[in-house]
Order: sequence, then C-alpha cells, then structure tokens
Amino acid sequence: MRERSSESPLSVELTVDWALTTEDDQISPHHAEDLIRHALVQECQTGSWHFAIRFVNDLEMAQLHETWLGDLSPTDILTFAYDPEDGAQGGDIVISLDTAAPNATDAGWRLSDELHFLMLHGLLHVLGWDDHSATYRAAMLERQQELLASWKPREDIE
Repeated sequence: MRERSSESPLSVELTVDWALTTEDDQISPHHAEDLIRHALVQECQTGSWHFAIRFVNDLEMAQLHETWLGDLSPTDILTFAYDPEDGAQGGDIVISLDTAAPNATDAGWRLSDELHFLMLHGLLHVLGWDDHSATYRAAMLERQQELLASWKPREDIE
C-alpha cells in the first residue's frame, strides 16, 4: 500500500465521464467525489488527488483490456494509477456498465451500489492494494465493503 503523503490537507478533483447513457441508477458526480474523499480519509491519505472515472460498455472495455493487459475479454474495472514520480496522486478508473449491471443483480443490490463498490476497488488499486491472490482479493473486497458501509452520502449535494 502507498505510504501516507507528507502533504496536507486533502483535496480531491474528480472527473466523471459517462461514455454512454442509461436510464438506470446513474451516480451523481458529487456523490462520487464524496465517496472518494471519504475513502481517502479512511485510508489516512493527504495531499492533492486527481481521479477520472469513465463508464463504458463491454466493447470499449474489451478493447482497453486487450490494449493494456493483452486480454480481449471484457472486465468490470480497469485502473490506471498515475505515476507519483510525476508528482501526481490518483488515477484513471474505467468501469463497464454492461458487466456491472449483472454483478449488481448477483450481489442483490442496485447498480449505483455496484458502481460505488467498483470505484472503491479502483481507488484501493491506486493506493497499492493487490488482488492477484485469493487471500489479497478477499482482504481487498472486505475493505471495499467496510468503506462502503461507513460512507454516508451527504444530503446537501446531488
């Protein structure tokens, strides 16, 4: 996991890009930023953070997956952490709505809950969490659940 930054206080800049539109539970960019900020605070991070989150379909996700990881299959999320040596903290998170929707149904929750869960997954990857073994994956998923459960969306934002 990434070491705690010596900078303070915490600032978060978030860009949300809906590459396609749905009529289902789209999330508010303000709530997304609030969730990211909450998770960074819970993970004891400080400094200036920048994230870009893009919601795509399985076709675009499969193309990105092949380009960056050599795997033509779609996946639910890809994360591209910024290089801290460039002075940047954060990353690009790409989430497939086509894959997230059935995952939400399987989990028994709303699409918006799944999207929040996946955003946390991407954030934890940016912070250095790894899910390449069953043990690490279980710990990461448990931490996502804890972060999601402890987050109370602010009522004063849309």
